[in-house]
Amino acid sequence: GIKPECLSRVTDAEVLDLINSCIGNEHDRLSAQKIIEHPFLAVEPEVVLVTTENRAQLTMQVVFKGVDKLSVKIEFNVDTDTAEEVVHEMIQEQVLPAKYQYRITGEINRLLRERRSRPRKSTNSARM
Repeated sequence: GIKPECLSRVTDAEVLDLINSCIGNEHDRLSAQKIIEHPFLAVEPEVVLVTTENRAQLTMQVVFKGVDKLSVKIEFNVDTDTAEEVVHEMIQEQVLPAKYQYRITGEINRLLRERRSRPRKSTNSARM
């Protein structure tokens, strides 16, 4: 087939790859599922702090905002767990996709750093 003239103006390699994957020969085109999984369209997971039951126990949620709206809750003990170990275990149990290992680990570590940098609320109140 003949490619559109405007295709030459596309400068982003990832976008160009996606477009070419959609307009190529019928036998070479990606399936709809493969197109959704293309890096340009892929939705990165987000890690959100849900609750802090106490100082040591956190509940986090990994949210995938893609087509299937998948979310995974993580119980995290600040004193005994590391982001790397928890994410690795969840990948081994096939709860999380391995391709997001570094992204999710980084997000958990970011939440932990933010939590540590916040001043703690004092439990002592002034008495009269």
